Order: sequence, then C-alpha cells, then structure tokens
Amino acid sequence: MNFLFPAPGAVSLHTRALGNHMRPLLTMAARRQGLLALQDQDRTPFTVPEPRPWVVIIGDDPPTPASSLGPLGFDRDSVAALLRAASEVTLIAGDIISAKYSQAAEFGARGLSTVIIETRPEHQWAWIHFAQLVAPRKLGFVGLAAPARRA
Repeated sequence: MNFLFPAPGAVSLHTRALGNHMRPLLTMAARRQGLLALQDQDRTPFTVPEPRPWVVIIGDDPPTPASSLGPLGFDRDSVAALLRAASEVTLIAGDIISAKYSQAAEFGARGLSTVIIETRPEHQWAWIHFAQLVAPRKLGFVGLAAPARRA
C-alpha cells in the first residue's frame, strides 16, 4: 500500500500527476485530516491503515485492460478486512465521478474512513458481489459503466 503525504504546497503538483478528481483527497492528506493510500493490484497481504480516518483507493483499473484482474488481483483477506473497517465503500467502474472523491475527502475530514474501488467494467459485478459478501451494507455507491450502444 502506498501512502501519500503531500506538503500543502505540493497538492497542485500531485493533482497534475494523478488527475483533478484527486485534489480534494490530496488536500485532505496535506492538511493531515486523514491518511490517503493507494493499493494497486498485488496479491501480497496488507494491513488496514492506522490511525483512522483514512481513504484507500483500490486500483483495479490499470492502463492495460487485459491486466485488470478484479478482486482476484488482490489478497482476499486483506481487502475483506479493509472493506469491513471502512464506514463506506464506493465502486467506480466507468468514468471518473469527481463528486465521489470529494465526498470521500469530506468523510475523512469528519473522521470517517472510506474505500474507493476503481475497476474496469468487466469486473464491476465481481467487485459488487465480493463487497456484499465480505462487508454487507458497506457498499454505499456504485458507478457502473454505461452499456455499449447497439448500432
């Protein structure tokens, strides 16, 4: 798990590298209102961050679509513990929904820990089923990919 501890003056630099949707989370971390961590695909076990609050982004949306593995790309027990420890879990399987990143930053500033799962459309249902199985009632928002249009 990679933790981000940006200095207040470096938020813009990190935003340019990670995307404008990350600005609220980077600002939260820079103000030391909560931890910000990124967990990319890796089957190595990890622990739930301490202290709380935190926002963890599960990165199951690599640039190469074929390398996205869904929940199978992560240590099952570690992700299950993380989802259970969160106050809310958000799943985004399509376009970036900036408001959900802002909301996660607001939750962190209020002392609530959240997880954002970024995945590809082909794994959206596997993540939904996994989250419902290991952390019932924690999945607060699901942003599904738009269905393909027929010609």
